Amino acid sequence: MRVILSRPVKGLGETGAVVEVSEGYAHNYLLPKGLAVEATAGQLRSLRRADEARLEKLKREELKIRQRAESLAGTVIQVPVQVGEGGKMFGSVTSRELAEVLSHKLGEKLDRRQLALKEPLRALGSHRVAVKFGPGVEVMVTVVLSKK
Repeated sequence: MRVILSRPVKGLGETGAVVEVSEGYAHNYLLPKGLAVEATAGQLRSLRRADEARLEKLKREELKIRQRAESLAGTVIQVPVQVGEGGKMFGSVTSRELAEVLSHKLGEKLDRRQLALKEPLRALGSHRVAVKFGPGVEVMVTVVLSKK
């Protein structure tokens, strides 16, 4: 008997998978517990439409992410910092501070974990920082630390 899984079932498949199972397993376990529905022509059409809608939504989201990334690509961010005698910085600039500055520039919230900053910036001058927007979508921005 063919069924469409409504929820993930260990050893059988993920949500939306069309699987072949014995009639007893389907009628005595999967169907009563709401883990699956019978794979009728109407159910298969409905599943196909839901998959198409999900793919369309993913495409729209990916396009939006790419547009956000392009708006930040090649951006130069000036960050004024306090400097002591001898041109040495007080403290450092962290990913949290950079995320705030970039969020303001972008006009949308940017999480500090999206910045590929291994350690805080501790020296004056120009630094290249990667901003990750999603899988395969990464842009480089230039952060210039200057005296206040």
